[in-house]
Parts: sequence; C-alpha cells; structure tokens
Amino acid sequence: MVGKSILDKASKTARRAKVTGQLPLWLLNTTMLKDAVASNLKRDKIGADYIHFPEWLKPWFYSEIVAETRTEKGWENVGQARNESFDLLCYAKAGYLIKMDSYWKKELRWDNPPAWADEWDNNSEVSDLDNSDNSIKKTVTTRSRVRLKMAGR
Repeated sequence: MVGKSILDKASKTARRAKVTGQLPLWLLNTTMLKDAVASNLKRDKIGADYIHFPEWLKPWFYSEIVAETRTEKGWENVGQARNESFDLLCYAKAGYLIKMDSYWKKELRWDNPPAWADEWDNNSEVSDLDNSDNSIKKTVTTRSRVRLKMAGR
C-alpha cells in the first residue's frame, strides 16, 4: 500500500526545488488504501482496525466518506461530491503504516516494550470493565472561532 523512494537530486524537479540531501518520497497506492479504509469502516465490532468517530461530527463528514464508489477502475467520485474526509482517512492510514513500519523495525524494543505494548496483564491500555470508574463524565471540547481583521478589508 505504501512504498518509499528517494528523489534523485539530479532530476529536473529536484533542481527546480533546490533540494539538498536525500528527499524521501512516499508512493501511495490509493486504491489499496481506500479498499483498506472502506473495509475498516464496515467493521461493526470494536477491535483491530475499527474506526472510532466522536459524537460531535456533523452529517457532512459522513457524506464525504461515502462520496466515492468502488468500480473496476478503482475508486470514483461519480457525483463529484466533496470527499476530503475519505481521502484524509486514507492519508491517516498511510501515515500510520509508514510510522509503524519504521517504529516496529527500529525503535520498538520487544525485550523492554513501552507500557502500551506490554503483555496483556501489564498493558496500560487494557482495563477491566467490571472495575472501571463510572464517574468519568463525557466532555466535548469546542473551539472558539476567531476572526482576524485583515489589513485593507
């Protein structure tokens, strides 16, 4: 789904961009990524690759997720509807795959893993639902909109 290439400094594009040193270029197979994300969206049980959405998302977000249709050619936006949410989910999946590939190969030490990757009984992300704290209240964070006055407007 994701491949890495190094941009050649001698290429016309690199010379025009005045690139120095090696520039990694990630090649994404968007059809495979969209297939994977669409499969993840169909999961109805919480577990690996299940996508969680916050309650505060508006209907337009979900409309953008279903804007494209899978055809023999790949994914097509037949109605030319906005589809940024679906594309961003695919880029998030690609970013995750890139980071995890690097992390699992180089950085994660299985002989002394971090708490979130530890064995089941010692894992900081695993909790007993019977003993969970029911006093936690759901909060929704809202952002205030700030309007900046532009010079001359």
